[in-house]
Amino acid sequence: MKNFLLSLFLLLLTPFILISQEKQEKVLETFHSISSHEILDFAKELSSEKYKGRLSGSPKYLQAAEWCASKFKEWGVQPANNGSYFQYFPNEYSKVFSEGSVTYSPETSQEIKLNFPEDYYPGSNSASGTVSGELVYVGHGITAPELGYDNYENVYVEGKIILMESGIPYSKNDTTLSDWTPYAYHRYKFRNAVKHGAAWLLYIGKMPEYRPFRSGHAIRFFRCITTTRAIHPKCSLLK
Repeated sequence: MKNFLLSLFLLLLTPFILISQEKQEKVLETFHSISSHEILDFAKELSSEKYKGRLSGSPKYLQAAEWCASKFKEWGVQPANNGSYFQYFPNEYSKVFSEGSVTYSPETSQEIKLNFPEDYYPGSNSASGTVSGELVYVGHGITAPELGYDNYENVYVEGKIILMESGIPYSKNDTTLSDWTPYAYHRYKFRNAVKHGAAWLLYIGKMPEYRPFRSGHAIRFFRCITTTRAIHPKCSLLK
């Protein structure tokens, strides 16, 4: 009786095993039909200059997504339940109601006013208000005693506007890169600036290339901006 039941169980199970094996073989067949050259072509397409890095939410990102969707359709991949290859969902974002203004007021020459958005743009950490004061350069804005490095050492920034560079002070061949990495993040730099009492920050960093204006460097707000202009001793910020 036991042998009979075992035989019956195996007999009933066999079709499912064969179907599963057939599907697996089709998957493997399709997988092995894709050449490394095809994969490289896809990578080249998505990393090409025309997509400008595919920064999330940028027009070029959406263009790249449309290209991927066209490939899915070409390959016979069915859209999701919403009838689309895309999933839409709400996402928080920052909206700049006023671009503000930035003016350099050197003692020895005429006042220089920066242009938005060619020379600067407000950052997502910006606050509203008006400030005028002395400008102090603090390098990369890093305090790392374990690395023997402190941009704020003997520099008084309490209540002043500070000028800070993005990145960290290391070379490509530096073996201590991993030690510097935690100090490269914007949030650390901003917190460190607040800790030292800075009132506003002019943050120099590279403009995202997808923006519809001149690429390069500009000063950002955390209370400031990003620019290619020369920096002067005094600065007035209006926002």
